Amino acid sequence: MNSTNNPYTANNSDGKAGFGSRIAKMFRGLTSIFANFDDVVAAELKDIEQRENQDDDETEALDYPIEQYIRKTYRISDPNNCIDEEADKVVALELGHDVVRINGLSRFRNLRAIKMSNMKLHELRFRGLPNLRRLHAESCRFLNVNMEHNPNLEVFTLQNCRALKRIDLSKNEKLVSVSVNPRCRMANEEDDDDRQLPLLLLPRQSNKGVVDSLSDVVVVEKWKQE
Repeated sequence: MNSTNNPYTANNSDGKAGFGSRIAKMFRGLTSIFANFDDVVAAELKDIEQRENQDDDETEALDYPIEQYIRKTYRISDPNNCIDEEADKVVALELGHDVVRINGLSRFRNLRAIKMSNMKLHELRFRGLPNLRRLHAESCRFLNVNMEHNPNLEVFTLQNCRALKRIDLSKNEKLVSVSVNPRCRMANEEDDDDRQLPLLLLPRQSNKGVVDSLSDVVVVEKWKQE
């Protein structure tokens, strides 16, 4: 028998190539599965962390001025231990110089607007408040502002917050209006060209029309780099 015609002894290069191609394809498929699995796990861990942070925040007592404001404005007898139906009535807050911390606000899931003035906080970062739409801050002592836990934020206004170093709006892709002027100067005040300007981070998909007014900031945005 001619060995070249024997399927058991013939050197079938096409078969070897086909087998190698199938192995490579299977390997790529497994790699894709594990890559997707890693993404799913990372997303789930992030979601768990956010839920834990929010749950922890909900158990913390409100700062006394905030508690009194909610008690008087919305006629809730005990804002720290109110039921969900009562908490959902809180849709807006005005916070002033006597507020020293903002813990405990995430229990008010329907909170949509916050106005701040003359606050002495150095860090502005809410845990929770997914339905927050509008934030206005004026003459506050913030060093850093991070709104990553407020995905539905639409309007952000900040004025005369002179200590600012960084404003992170990079996760707020639903913004429709941004107005930032951290260093409003008095008429008789000289301009200091040597001061370090704060950074403003805008989301990757932000539209140029989002920015209403900017001054005295260094803007970092993707659409200016592309």
